[in-house]
Amino acid sequence: MTILLEATKFPKATYMYWQKRFDREDPNANLEKLIKEIFEENKGNYGYRRIQLALKERGMKVNQKKNPPDHAQAWPKRHEIHP
Repeated sequence: MTILLEATKFPKATYMYWQKRFDREDPNANLEKLIKEIFEENKGNYGYRRIQLALKERGMKVNQKKNPPDHAQAWPKRHEIHP
């Protein structure tokens, strides 16, 4: 491993950091699943504003930081829903 890291000039600390991150569960997995369900229930016609309202109707309060377009990490990309 050391030879590979040296050859690619990739710091070992960075490698170890990302290894630990890959082992963790996605904290937004349930939210992403629910968003995909809402999107598919509405035949792909819902944008993030309508999805946010649908989540609110289902009793889920999604923090503003999770809303696109600025912080879209919790929201699946359109190509992830419809490849």
